[in-house]
Amino acid sequence: MAELKVKSNTVSAVDLFKCIFAICVVAIHTMAFKDHGESAYFAFTYCITSFAVPYFFVCSGYFLGRKIYRKDLQKSDYRLIIKNYAQRLLKPYLIWGCWYFLIVLVNEIVRNHKNVIEALKSGIHNWIVSSPGGGLWYVQALLIMLIILYYCDKHRSKKIVGIAVGLLVCFFIPDILKFIKLPLVDLVVGTYNSIFLTTNNFVWWGIYFFIGILLNESRFKEKYSCFKVSYQWMIVIAIYLIYMCVYWIFGKKFLIVSHLLKLIIVGIVFITTLNTKLNLKVESSLYMRKMSAIIYFTHFTLVYAFQFLFKIIGISLEINYTFEFVLCTISVIVYSHFIMTWKDGKNFLSGLY
Repeated sequence: MAELKVKSNTVSAVDLFKCIFAICVVAIHTMAFKDHGESAYFAFTYCITSFAVPYFFVCSGYFLGRKIYRKDLQKSDYRLIIKNYAQRLLKPYLIWGCWYFLIVLVNEIVRNHKNVIEALKSGIHNWIVSSPGGGLWYVQALLIMLIILYYCDKHRSKKIVGIAVGLLVCFFIPDILKFIKLPLVDLVVGTYNSIFLTTNNFVWWGIYFFIGILLNESRFKEKYSCFKVSYQWMIVIAIYLIYMCVYWIFGKKFLIVSHLLKLIIVGIVFITTLNTKLNLKVESSLYMRKMSAIIYFTHFTLVYAFQFLFKIIGISLEINYTFEFVLCTISVIVYSHFIMTWKDGKNFLSGLY
């Protein structure tokens, strides 16, 4: 128990931030504050909630990397760890994936008046390039990146760095090309966008995952462990203020710099939360960790449920986005607490989350 407590205390701040960022994901999908004006909405989205998903990717990469970077790790163990991780993700991904695919299909037919064939084609396309129903692209991206890692068992560090750099280039290609006004370039960008319907896929977010893995490298650990946590938070605040200035001055026109700053901020925020010690009980830390997972998988169901409810009772969603966010947040927290305290919840959790 003592060993468990030490380990939990080292990541308690990470668990707290995961829980906070899970609520931020709810805000993203409910478009919180959009009813208070475009400026308030974009400021809240790009300056606060947009850090949530990158943090999750860095977090996932780090804790996987902590296992695969063990010095005594054998080749077979390396692949077994990745395989087990993928299998743990695959079951809830398929269960919730089919559920969200069905929800979106019904939504497209009933609310958007698409015919069944058109809705099916759109849903299948979205599933291939992003995720089923738009709610599980994070897990789908992780699964694809795990497949990439599975075949990087030799010279892992060099290959992972190469993959990270390659993904970083892909991350910026559309932003760079859109400034070049040439017919051929427009054709390339149009083709790219037709294949990758959305930025919600492993090409765009893989860099954060591999950054998390690379943070386990001994030479990186030595460098970022020598800084005091208080200094790390000061660095985070300083870079965040620069990010805010870039956003307010240039808006979304200077995305390359914004992306680079976001990469730096998220990496340092994760390192800082990893090194921050909180006086939390083991149970509290585990509670937040499980709650963030439940919120992620179930919140999209509540988003659609409230949208249908608003439509039935005649409430305009366009002027009640923030109200929907509050309702979804309260509902998903109550639901998560119920699942974790339910006497049969352990079996239920193992199957769905």
